[in-house]
Amino acid sequence: MFSIPLLRGRDFTNRDAAGAGGVVIINQAMARRFWPQGDPLSDQLTIGRGAGRAFREPPRQIIGVVSDVRNGALDQEPQPTM
Repeated sequence: MFSIPLLRGRDFTNRDAAGAGGVVIINQAMARRFWPQGDPLSDQLTIGRGAGRAFREPPRQIIGVVSDVRNGALDQEPQPTM
């Protein structure tokens, strides 16, 4: 289990089980890139391939922002992740 610090919002809970409204947690890099002046916790994300409606899932509420982690080399900036 990873111990990635939660910076804002909340973590997943049992309320977020299948059948409940979709939720997502994003990292700091994603918050900085897409909400530079705003609050991502008051927004939603639509996840899916391309712009076609057939491949999209229902919007998910952003419930938390976690610290960045480095998935590649230590000298590479973290990429936006959800």
